[in-house]
Amino acid sequence: MQVKHVLRTGREDGETLDDLAVLHPGKAGLTIDDGTDLERQLAAIWEDLLHVTPIGVHDNFFDLGGHSLMAVQLLSRLKREIGIDLSLEVVYSGELTIAEMAKAIELREFAGADTDEYAAILAEVESLSDEEVRALLEAEEQPDQSG
Repeated sequence: MQVKHVLRTGREDGETLDDLAVLHPGKAGLTIDDGTDLERQLAAIWEDLLHVTPIGVHDNFFDLGGHSLMAVQLLSRLKREIGIDLSLEVVYSGELTIAEMAKAIELREFAGADTDEYAAILAEVESLSDEEVRALLEAEEQPDQSG
């Protein structure tokens, strides 16, 4: 009987990352198509770094084969391609998923906003219909229901 060693990523010894890309379905069932523009940008970077596709919005970077050096590469790519400078603290502060990274980026952008930007954000929020607000709230609550 042949015994195969399965790595933490779910990949067996000898499998290539391309083999894993074919097998990985996005564990949470939410594809990146269900995400925001920012989440889709992040997923494209993750897929390029990790050689895994598709990546779900709630898949963990480290569970997909990421490691500390790759995390530094990820932060470098974020700065270069999106223009956001995140610290390593974000990487190691909790669950590193596309959804959580997008939230960290959005929070950072809000923290750096000036009064005029806050006014524009407030105007945008106030212009939402009740249906749009409900849909956004349901989208925010969805990870808690699936996890």
